[in-house]
Amino acid sequence: MITKNTSCLMFCVLFFLCFSVNLNLSEGADSITANQSLSGVLNQTIVSAGRTFELGFFTPGNSANYYVGIWYTNVSQRTIVWVANREKPISDISSAELKILDGNLVLVEKSKDLIWSTNISSTTSNSVVATLNDYGNLVLRDESEPRTSEGFWQSFDHPADTWLPGAKISYDKRTSKKQLLISWRNSENPAPGLFSLELDPNGSQYIIRWNRTEQYWASGAWNGYIFSLVPEISLNYIYNFSYVDNINETYFTYSLFKPTFISRFVMDVSGQLKQTSWSESSEGWNLLLSQPRQQCEVYAYCGAFGTCNQNSWPFCKCLPGFKPKLENDWNLTDYSGGCVREIDLLQCGNGSTSSGRKDKFLQNPQVSLPVNPQNVTAGSAGECESVCLNNCSCTGYSYNGNTCLVWIGEIMNLQQLPENDGSGRTINVRLAASAPQLSSKKKNEWVPVGAIVGSVAVVTMLLAIVGVVIWRRRSHILGTAKAVKRSSVAYLEFGRDNKNDTGVPFCSWKSILAATENFSDVHKIGRGGFGLVYKQCEVYAYCGAFGTCNQNSLPFCNCLPGFKPKLENDWNLTDYSGGCVREIDLLQCGNGRTSSGRKDKFLRNPQVSLPENPQTVMAGSAGECESVCLNNCSCTGYSYDGNACLVWIGEIMNLQQLSENDGSGRTINVRLAASAPQLASKKKNEWVPVGAIVGSVAVVTMLLAIVGVVIWRRRRHILGTAKAVKRSSVAYLEFGRDNKNDTGVPFCSWKISGKRNTGFYQSTEALNLLGYAWRLWSENKALDLLDPMMLEFCEKSEVVNCINVGLLCVEEDPIDRPTMSNVVLMLSGEMTVLPVPKQPAFLMKKRVFRTSSSTSNKPDSISNELTMSVPQGR
Repeated sequence: MITKNTSCLMFCVLFFLCFSVNLNLSEGADSITANQSLSGVLNQTIVSAGRTFELGFFTPGNSANYYVGIWYTNVSQRTIVWVANREKPISDISSAELKILDGNLVLVEKSKDLIWSTNISSTTSNSVVATLNDYGNLVLRDESEPRTSEGFWQSFDHPADTWLPGAKISYDKRTSKKQLLISWRNSENPAPGLFSLELDPNGSQYIIRWNRTEQYWASGAWNGYIFSLVPEISLNYIYNFSYVDNINETYFTYSLFKPTFISRFVMDVSGQLKQTSWSESSEGWNLLLSQPRQQCEVYAYCGAFGTCNQNSWPFCKCLPGFKPKLENDWNLTDYSGGCVREIDLLQCGNGSTSSGRKDKFLQNPQVSLPVNPQNVTAGSAGECESVCLNNCSCTGYSYNGNTCLVWIGEIMNLQQLPENDGSGRTINVRLAASAPQLSSKKKNEWVPVGAIVGSVAVVTMLLAIVGVVIWRRRSHILGTAKAVKRSSVAYLEFGRDNKNDTGVPFCSWKSILAATENFSDVHKIGRGGFGLVYKQCEVYAYCGAFGTCNQNSLPFCNCLPGFKPKLENDWNLTDYSGGCVREIDLLQCGNGRTSSGRKDKFLRNPQVSLPENPQTVMAGSAGECESVCLNNCSCTGYSYDGNACLVWIGEIMNLQQLSENDGSGRTINVRLAASAPQLASKKKNEWVPVGAIVGSVAVVTMLLAIVGVVIWRRRRHILGTAKAVKRSSVAYLEFGRDNKNDTGVPFCSWKISGKRNTGFYQSTEALNLLGYAWRLWSENKALDLLDPMMLEFCEKSEVVNCINVGLLCVEEDPIDRPTMSNVVLMLSGEMTVLPVPKQPAFLMKKRVFRTSSSTSNKPDSISNELTMSVPQGR
């Protein structure tokens, strides 16, 4: 019994010792020797001496395949910089093993099947060791050689998609062999992709090719300091580049000025060469540079029959009548597989189906034409179409003037251009006769709109008749109730454009539901006299690109200075999702200068919450930060705070204007063309914030009542025709400007004081117009509200009555407010004794934004937020 227990104990000890030998590889060892190996099932790794890089087994993303690779040790996001078996994944990790065999480092599995090998001829086999150094280089060397030697094989000579500091991209003049930096296939497949970076054997420049053949980008020649077509590198304080040209080879290499800085170049799956650096604070990779600058400049990025649109996300879409060839790859942003027809029933020879129906062509306007067209002779668009239709290999044609271009086979590198791009052309792509895109509407036919217009006209007329009948029945007391009608109907038109210039915005019911997410409590900020109050600026990107959202203003959305709404009609319908575009879009790429030599500039936008997804770059001052952004054509804005330089690439989204007393406000500098008037009319660092406009329908009701008394008392009679009312309207034109709203009734205008409630500000107490009126009323100084210019036209008793009625209309309790019919009686003088008004509910002060930086002893004003409510008739 003792002998048996002793034997078991010895077996366990031996097993533990054997296991611990292999386990040591994952506890700090940086080398694999002839008598050691890495086991896949034990997930063993080796780590460089300085604990900078680690080598072991990994699975990319959600893939079920295993690979051997190198990644950063001290980066929280596992970032692979080299893959050994990128073309042949491991299928059975339980039997996978990385070891030294016959002088080579090999990866085997199962019955010793070879998956990958360094594949070199070595005179020694027992003394070979594979060492991972702190540069991320795996070196196969003789054990007797120094650890710093280059050995007889190194991973730096066989890069994957990442170019690390100390490595080189070379061209061997003796063997004419190019060293390539090749992208992954997608984020879950490290197999060689379509995009590759190489050194041009005919010049000192880098080039990027598609499918190892089609060149679509070049860095320009190296002049000893920068690449001629990449001037951004001149402002890079991170890298020290070196170019070597000798009898054997030509290569570029680089080092870091600050060795502890983590940075790399990657030939990305997007087809762009990206320069990134690791940020410990944000725990993410910051993009410093990308070439080509625009995604759609990458050749055939969207594959066959796919279109690339720089202004949309995702960038790639299939042409109408087509679908992604590999749906899963598209979900991983790998669009290289392109698109295929949804119905692939094209006929050869005569271009007809068995039923005699011919294939047809679908127009795709405003595109940049694909490469490699064939020019054929055709006298008209019809002849050009016939030429393509009768050639089974012809997939599309374009006719412009006397030029007929046809494309044979797959259509590649198609780009969708913006509407204002004058270089846009139309390509007609071949589809099967049964394609639904063709059956739903005939080619070159417009859907008749006469019936629709007629129906709308009839409905509009009927609604108008119904409205007249209702109002005529309700206004039997006074024959001039038409004026009252026009003053209230405008507020009830949900979904209609607001085209008046009175400063009172209309919000559609649809937009209110979207902004509050169906009145979610998440966006509720309180309850007022007219109901719940909701936040609108918490909706992500509510104002679109280059739009700012201000919770304290109406409308909530405004374009940044130098920008205008992209879709004016949508903005009139309170749909701001289209965002804004530059008023003068003359930005220059490359050197940031116009043809006249003037540089683009940046306009300062203070007191905002910074947009999401900034990129952190190294800059020692605000000037350096601006220069980095200026020399990157994709950079649209920057913010510098102390030693932090943040830049934004592409559209700036989700920008919010904050109140002056909000300590979290920052400043963003947005790029404008050199000729932008905002830069010419004032200094670059000046911008007057838009003042908050506080409004309430209750105030509007009060003001309408006051307007009514001015109209009616000026005409000195109760009953009158619509023509008389129209002539009377001149009395309530605002002093100094006309009121051109289309309702016939002026909104938000104090006709006694000559001030607008949206623009009034009492300088001594920062009261709004309503608060100022109540203060004078309560002090028995109501006549002080009267504009001096009105003294000769108005009777004092009438003015007091006007103010009395107006204050009654803004009572806190709706029960205490007079109905519109009673308002008319009060204004007409038929009610001689008027109720005494109570203090209104909305006596708040307005936020006033000052452009001066001078101090003041006055107390800070208070910012309040109001809702626009629909008045309900009683």
